[in-house]
Amino acid sequence: MDQITNLPWVEILQTFGGVCGIIGAIIAGFAKYQSDKKLEQIKADLSIRNHSYLVKFDKEIEVYSKITPTLIELTRTIFWLFPQAFDRLPEEDDERMSIFQRRYNDSCTAVNNARKVLEECSIFIPSKIYDLASNFIQQCKIQCDHYPHFGPTGLKDPESSKISLKCLERTTEISSKYDELIREIRKHIEEITKQAN
Repeated sequence: MDQITNLPWVEILQTFGGVCGIIGAIIAGFAKYQSDKKLEQIKADLSIRNHSYLVKFDKEIEVYSKITPTLIELTRTIFWLFPQAFDRLPEEDDERMSIFQRRYNDSCTAVNNARKVLEECSIFIPSKIYDLASNFIQQCKIQCDHYPHFGPTGLKDPESSKISLKCLERTTEISSKYDELIREIRKHIEEITKQAN
């Protein structure tokens, strides 16, 4: 047996095996290093992506927190221009006229505020929501435009009465458009919430 182990080729094989073992260990170590490095890169990418989603989420929530109150106020004020509800008004003409004027002023202000906020936030809003909001505000503006001529202090001829009736119908349409818009905003917020989590 000693004769076999003393042969030069056995030493060569042992040396070669040792070298292979070292090379194998180096390759394994390098592979682990590359794997760890790749894993760290993936973690960094996910962290950046997650941060981007969170920033986008925060910005959109901020935008909708700004828009929604203006839409609520607009809906409330527009309703009372051509209300489809019992309208308890004072008997005094001056007091009634004062209420009608205040309603008109409040509605015009609400239309302008809603339009201003929508335009300021337009680049952060999906086009579908922007279009719904823009159309909603336009319908409200029509009510404001018609109020002085066809509201309670306006013209009373048959043709004007038809327009007044159309304005009353539009009150219901505006309410439906508001509901549709809020549903779409809620749906969008649910989607971005899922992305952010």
